[in-house]
Amino acid sequence: MAREARDLVRQTHLIAGDTLTPDPPDVSSRMILAGQSIQESLLPFPIAFLIGTLATDMVFAMTGQSVWSRVSLCLLVIGLALGIVCAACSLVSHVAREGRGVLRFAWIQFPGIELAILLSLINLSLRVGDPAAAVSRTGLMLSTVVTTVLAVAAWTGGELSLRRRE
Repeated sequence: MAREARDLVRQTHLIAGDTLTPDPPDVSSRMILAGQSIQESLLPFPIAFLIGTLATDMVFAMTGQSVWSRVSLCLLVIGLALGIVCAACSLVSHVAREGRGVLRFAWIQFPGIELAILLSLINLSLRVGDPAAAVSRTGLMLSTVVTTVLAVAAWTGGELSLRRRE
């Protein structure tokens, strides 16, 4: 609809003899859900679950109650599954925009998401046998690194969203 309106305006200006400036490059996502790109809509969920993993790891480290290690494992699995879906959507969106004004923030955000997923996979592989034993040292450290990486990726994603809307 917007493209048809733009074409109509262009034809009107051409008939009147006006010169038009070229349209700016289209950097909008092709995967839209309720006016927002799918990865922007879904990304808060894996971030919340993976940060929740760090929080429950810290509670387990303070209390020693094994229920928190199992909750961490569940949060990690859900966050990882949703993170893989978001990464796939983000990859498709960024590749589809190649050559149409892709911003440098997109290529900072995507490796950050991939690194967080890779570290979460390592964390998950350590926890599968005995969740309580894995949390004590390595699991807590990996959860902290994942949270830090996600904070940087979320910041660059916010910059990317703001620049797209300008």
